Amino acid sequence: MLRYASSGSICRNQFLLSYFGQLDSPRCGRCDICLSDKEIKTDSSEPGKIRELITAILSERERSLEELVSASGGDTDRVIGVIEKLVEEGIVTREKDLVFKLKHPPG
Repeated sequence: MLRYASSGSICRNQFLLSYFGQLDSPRCGRCDICLSDKEIKTDSSEPGKIRELITAILSERERSLEELVSASGGDTDRVIGVIEKLVEEGIVTREKDLVFKLKHPPG
């Protein structure tokens, strides 16, 4: 419950559904997190760089959300937005406890 309340980056709906095992739910678009993400403006090149970095990091092994944000060194909200886009595109999967991995790792 504390993790849910203190999270400022994961869609509330996705957070709750992942707790109950539904790991492939889309963002709701209505919670405070989704609404604040819509307000964030990014330049066109930064998301591509973050995307490449995240997929490179995940090609080594699965990582928690915190590890991905820390390793990317980017703005937390932008990194999370890119991660969520990768999940929506089916490139990355979200496991329990907000652990992410490539759907089809190289090799």
